[in-house]
Amino acid sequence: MAGAESSGGAHLDYWLRAAPASELRIEIVDAAGRHVRGFSSTASAKGEEQPPEWPDLEAAPDTLPVAPGANRFVWDLRYEPPVRIPGAFYTDLAPEGPVAPPGRYTVRLTLGGLVVGEAPLELRLDPRLAGSETAVASAFALGLAVRDEMDVLHRTVNEIRAARGRCAAQARRMDEIEGELMQVKRKSSEGNLKFPVMLDDEYDTFRSLIDVDAAPTAAQVAEHNRMAAKLKALVARWQGMAAACPGGR
Repeated sequence: MAGAESSGGAHLDYWLRAAPASELRIEIVDAAGRHVRGFSSTASAKGEEQPPEWPDLEAAPDTLPVAPGANRFVWDLRYEPPVRIPGAFYTDLAPEGPVAPPGRYTVRLTLGGLVVGEAPLELRLDPRLAGSETAVASAFALGLAVRDEMDVLHRTVNEIRAARGRCAAQARRMDEIEGELMQVKRKSSEGNLKFPVMLDDEYDTFRSLIDVDAAPTAAQVAEHNRMAAKLKALVARWQGMAAACPGGR
């Protein structure tokens, strides 16, 4: 297999003698061997998708092609997205992970769980941004922290929903926490005019604002700290409640 970076992402090329009978996977890891992104030939990682409102919004493909012969898959250079909340609605595409920073990566191809190929991949900073390495690194660090916090938020909402059957006595308090974590009533973009934004909306808007090759501002750092503190408090409330439900967490 081979990899090459372009302005549209990283082109990952591989050749198959025949259509595989088992799962084909691509995993991108960083120079320290840490997982960055993974893709499969057998299932999309997107999960349940919201109805598209805007025809020009199209998520990047995430299912690997497996035709006999030459295949190409384009990695959009983003880290894994946060876990999805089924039925959650966003005015843009669902939340994404941050763009990978410049550095050396390894692309690993596996078939049926066995490694069948590896290729190095180097991401380089746009020459027009020379001297901005520190700023780009700090922007990425904040973006990754936001991704991780959104992942916690989404997992917490999913836990609350899954626990409703055994925590029926706490239903009202569970609804309050879920309602602070996300706006459960919005089902379209127009819902923004009727229902107030909640923490998940705030995180998603913030994520898009910091998705730039520039160091976060002091105001952005302060806003992130506020959201992170609120999330921590809400998650702690839920964890305490879940521990008291039949069967615990």
